[in-house]
Amino acid sequence: MIIDEELMTEILDKLDDSTDKSVAQQKFKDWAEMQSYLDAQYESRLGSILKAKSSSIERLTPEIKAKIKIRKQRLFGHLKQAFEKKE
Repeated sequence: MIIDEELMTEILDKLDDSTDKSVAQQKFKDWAEMQSYLDAQYESRLGSILKAKSSSIERLTPEIKAKIKIRKQRLFGHLKQAFEKKE
């Protein structure tokens, strides 16, 4: 399956939501611990979603890879702010 920008946006929206919910269920000591968890979960979940669509990170265009990176940074920034407000 070819992953176009529209489909990738839908995938990333679902990934953002599921990551947000997953983080809410965890107790982290500090941001470094949370970020480590986020990195592992994000990559694993994205890989699983792409595999289910018969694709992989390697098969995505550079533009879509850049979009993923931007969305990931935005999500992590949002979650870091929320984490720091709780402290």
